[in-house]
Parts: sequence; structure tokens; C-alpha cells
Amino acid sequence: MAAVLKNTGRFASVEEDDFEALLKAKDSLNTQRSTLGAVAIFRAYLTEKGFDSNFEEFTREELAARLEKFYVEVRRADGKEYKTGSLINIRASINRHLKNEGHVINLISEPVYAQANRAFAAHQAKLKREGLGDTQHYVPIDENDMTKLYQSGVLNDDTPEGLQNKVWFELMYYICRRGRENLRKLSKDHFAIAVDSNGRRYVYQSKDEMTKKIRGECMKSRVDGGRMYGTGGKGCPVASFEKYISKLNPNNNSLFQAPLRSTPSNSDKPWYKNAPVGEKTLGSFMSKLSLAADLSRRYTNHSLRSTCITVLDESGFDARDICNVTGHQNESSLRSYVGRPNDAKNECCRMLCQIQLEIILKRHKM
Repeated sequence: MAAVLKNTGRFASVEEDDFEALLKAKDSLNTQRSTLGAVAIFRAYLTEKGFDSNFEEFTREELAARLEKFYVEVRRADGKEYKTGSLINIRASINRHLKNEGHVINLISEPVYAQANRAFAAHQAKLKREGLGDTQHYVPIDENDMTKLYQSGVLNDDTPEGLQNKVWFELMYYICRRGRENLRKLSKDHFAIAVDSNGRRYVYQSKDEMTKKIRGECMKSRVDGGRMYGTGGKGCPVASFEKYISKLNPNNNSLFQAPLRSTPSNSDKPWYKNAPVGEKTLGSFMSKLSLAADLSRRYTNHSLRSTCITVLDESGFDARDICNVTGHQNESSLRSYVGRPNDAKNECCRMLCQIQLEIILKRHKM
């Protein structure tokens, strides 16, 4: 909800409720849900153990004592242990909640919480020994499955659904987007076509967006450096994107609009309805394509990001250059995708995006 402003001269006045809503909106919806969930878990734990659940009123020493046991004794609703990543998220969420409530606090670095954090670390080590510490990474798309997808006809320029499938897939793959984030919010003007110094056409993200990683003070939204280059032949991704934009419904600004079931007989009519594709549908789009093309497994949206990063790493690019495409804040963030992100790589190309074009031409001859 937009803030209600009162014009009292040069500076506006914001109603208190709207001001509070503005402060809450700094966190993504997923972060807000995570925070609420962690707080509810901690309150339930305190209540069950016979303590006051209003932990916001605890002294630092009392909070540290409660957290020391909580980190070790907390369990899921079914009584099973949380994985290490979930516990890290719970601790961070409680810390975030307290800060949002006006506390100047850091549950990780302040000396008063040292004993609690030692208990936290010891329990994390125990969970890892029990097999609950492994991060589940997103599997990159197998090379044979990639070829099968292109040969299946699921991605094509001739039907409303096929064209949307192709454009969605190639934007996600080449520009290395995150799996679900902001897909429903993308509009027609989020991407544009440009020409590089060598005269080659490419699609790039022209409008910035707020991501779950780019929030808070001294942070800004970003536009990542991925480019989708044209091939100049059949199946050219830039030509597909251009055609797709021309076929969108002019009465709706969403980038992904609900496709018509058949191609209109009148070439001037839009191929898409005056309605956006639903958030859940976009969130499981790669799963839909996997089933339609009868791939060896059901891939997720994030598999495309993983595939792009893996291909670039295996092609010899430096981690810092891959970060320019992916938007990762630092090279260590790539470790969940690549084997040796900090190794010296030889013969790196000046333009990262060129390798994407070369790979698609080599693997998926159209």
C-alpha cells in the first residue's frame, strides 16, 4: 500500500501506519515470513520450557542463557532435527526481529552471546556428522537433456506457448537469473536490445530490480551483467525475444502474459491475453518444460542458473568474471556451483557472453 502523504509545504507528511509499513517493506516477503516463523518457534520453545515468551524484554544475559539451550533443543514440528542451514536462518531471523524492534544487538558477535554461540557451533558439528549439514545444490541440466529440450519442439517460435517457453528459457539461461525471484513482477521494459562494439545484437536487462540479496542500508538494487547474444540464424534467441515482445498484449505491461491456445489468424492480433502468468506457474516453469520434453529428470528454475555458471566455469572463465554475469557479491558465493572458483584460469575471453553463444551453437545446432 502506498503511503498517504499530506502536503504541508515543501516536505510531505507520512501517516504513522504507512511509515511502519514502509519500514517493514524493506525486507522481501520471504524474509518477512522467515522472520515470523523463527520468532514463533522461539516463543513456542520458551512457553513449553516454562519461560516468558516475550523475549524482547529479556536482558542480554537472560536472552543468552535461553538461546544457549534453544540452539541445541529446538526441533521441527514433527520432532526431527533441523538441518544446519535452517538453524543458521533461525538465529539470523531472531536477530533481525530484535533489530526491527529497536534493539541494538548482534547475536553472533557480541561477547555476552559467546557461550550460546559455542553451543550453536557444537550442535552444528553434530548435525553435520549425522548427515544433516549437506547443502542441497541445484543440479545443472544434463547436456543430453539440453539437446533433447531443443529438439522436442517445446521451444519454438510458431505458437504462443512455444514462443513464450523459448523466451523464458533463454532469458533465464543466458542472463543467469535466479530461479523464482521477481518473475511475476517483470515488465516489458525490463529487457532491451542493444548492439556491442563488434556490431553484434544482444538482449540485456535494462531496468534494475530489488533482489533478496540487495536490501537494507547502503545497498541498492542491481542490474546483472548477463547478455543474450543473437546467432543470426534459425532459432536466434534475440529474434525470438523481438518477436515475442511484438506479440504481447498492448493492454498489459507484464512480460509474461497468459498465452492464447492457438495462433490468431490475423497476424496483427496479439498472441497473449490481457492477463499475466501466475506466480506459481512461473515458479515451476522449468518443471513444466521438463515434463513436456520428457527429460531425464524434473529440473527446477534454478537449474538454469546452475547450468550457466557450470558452463562458464568449465569453459575457463575467472570467478570474478562469472560474478559479473551472475550478480554474486563475491567469488566465494560461487563455491556451491563450481569446483574451484578461485583457481587461476587460462585464456579467458574478454567478453564472457561470447562463450554462451559459442556453446549454444556447438551443442544445439538448429
